[in-house]
Amino acid sequence: MPNIRDGRGNDTLFSQTVTDAFNNAVFGYSSSGNAGQVVQSKVLLAQWEADAPGAIEVDTSLGFSVVTAWRDILNGIVLTPPSLAQAPRWITSSDMTSTRPVLSFDGIDDWIGTTALSTFLNNLQGVSMSLALKVTAPALNTIGRVAWIESGTVGVPRLGYARSNIGGNEFYTDGVTFDTDPVSPITGAAYPDSDWAAHIVRRDFLNGNADVEYNGTEIISATGIPTENFGDSSPSLKFQLGAQDDGQNPGQFTVYGVKIYTYYMSSDEVTSDTSYYGGKFVA
Repeated sequence: MPNIRDGRGNDTLFSQTVTDAFNNAVFGYSSSGNAGQVVQSKVLLAQWEADAPGAIEVDTSLGFSVVTAWRDILNGIVLTPPSLAQAPRWITSSDMTSTRPVLSFDGIDDWIGTTALSTFLNNLQGVSMSLALKVTAPALNTIGRVAWIESGTVGVPRLGYARSNIGGNEFYTDGVTFDTDPVSPITGAAYPDSDWAAHIVRRDFLNGNADVEYNGTEIISATGIPTENFGDSSPSLKFQLGAQDDGQNPGQFTVYGVKIYTYYMSSDEVTSDTSYYGGKFVA
């Protein structure tokens, strides 16, 4: 039976209604403002891999292969581009050691996304993304957005991952919300742009923490970010790769895999995902 008293209160198979008694029993705090909300299960929600059978659909009408659909291997959730001209290219043999296929985003106008995750990404205590990427540094004074979970409600943060070349290396987490909201960066250490790596970014809504790991090494640990307990219960929400807000500030990168978790990953899980993607990079 699932254990709901070990500090991982929504690590169960089914959603649970929030009450003060539930919060006190599981988390050790009371927040009557959240009573009646539904806490989502702690799960690996979606997993996209570029070489998964049946995951990729391509179009060659432009004279080269572009991705028209990328299907997640757990629930069949499909990422699609806004048009063929804005679709990432399909590269069947990349420069990864294992020569695995990848999606390549040009940093000009390419992006793909979905709104199908909305229900699953509401009422969360945290959220995490792990990605197998090779990122190109953005041009001076620009931002290159990579992966973006965006809320449909003003003022409710989600999670975003981007590189910035405006005054330093920045990674975006808090403030990734409705398209009229400002986006708040947190600044961290530089890392190589030229290498394939496992990038993991985590956001803890309950405790106001955010972390970024590069190949298992923590390069950002931010605390004191305003808490949002269970996030937002609005169904209007986007997940996008390559840009934010329907194409704004596109990033240039190639990607093999993406995972989305409906909670703040543990350190052991960060290590496990880093090892998993690292194994994918080896022939």
